[in-house]
Amino acid sequence: MERSQYAVASENSYGAREMAETVLVDTTGYQGTNSILGYVSPSARRSVVFFPGDIQNLRDEMFEDEDYCLENTISFLRKKFPHDNIIIIRPARVQGYFSCFDNLLAPGHTLLQLSALLYSFYDKIQELKGITVPEDHPIVITAFSRGVEILNHYLAEYTTLTQNISGFIVDWQNHTANGSALIDVGSEKSLVLYKAKKSSEILFSHREALTTFISRVQEIHYLDGHRYPTHPLVCQSIAELSQKIPIFIHLTPRQQFSETQKFIGQELSAFQHAVDNSGGFLRQKHYLQNSPKTLETHFRILKEFKL
Repeated sequence: MERSQYAVASENSYGAREMAETVLVDTTGYQGTNSILGYVSPSARRSVVFFPGDIQNLRDEMFEDEDYCLENTISFLRKKFPHDNIIIIRPARVQGYFSCFDNLLAPGHTLLQLSALLYSFYDKIQELKGITVPEDHPIVITAFSRGVEILNHYLAEYTTLTQNISGFIVDWQNHTANGSALIDVGSEKSLVLYKAKKSSEILFSHREALTTFISRVQEIHYLDGHRYPTHPLVCQSIAELSQKIPIFIHLTPRQQFSETQKFIGQELSAFQHAVDNSGGFLRQKHYLQNSPKTLETHFRILKEFKL
């Protein structure tokens, strides 16, 4: 794939003109490569990491409407986060319309892959553009539609580390006896852990570095998510985390009240209920409430969501 980069003039918080950069680079993580489309500025206060949903791709690789291509998504996010770097992590592969983040979704490897990708990206920016991003740069994690599954895995691994569950990786889903993902979040009988000894050993061998990385995350944003955590341990950890940093759930009717994917609304309700019962607080925001439950409404949240 040809790498592209563009010089972009912007204004910093003092009104002075500076040169910022939009770049497309391949970055190497703990498990393979992801390309990153990023907008970086020498004066950025934070790094906003974004995981796209299905259909979204670079403009030249879109099958459908280009309005929500990744280049335009960077523009939307820059308006929301005008003083921050924007880092869009592309999927390892695209299967038709589907974004496949295989190397970010393996149990026990999400935190390692994400942190390694960011450090690789920072190194590339320093090498290519002479822009230094401090290793302790604060992070905002945002994810749209199917991209929120990476957030769910991130929070499950956060739970595994903070609850010191050695020998297992917590699953973000709450499984019933027949193996489905729904939804009695109060039953201890439903607790499920990935018995992944090797992955757990790898995760805990990097515990100090990953705990430092986690401490840099200042906000989390679910943008019209496709799935939500329902595991009691994960919900309890999220409740505790929500007392330290804001966790936003941005919603449109297309997902929350979907008639063809009712599990989305069910999981959302269970997630909200479990976090509330554990003393946490999820900041729900609703958009386009009178709009039809269409794909266009779903994508419009990228333009409409507010901080």
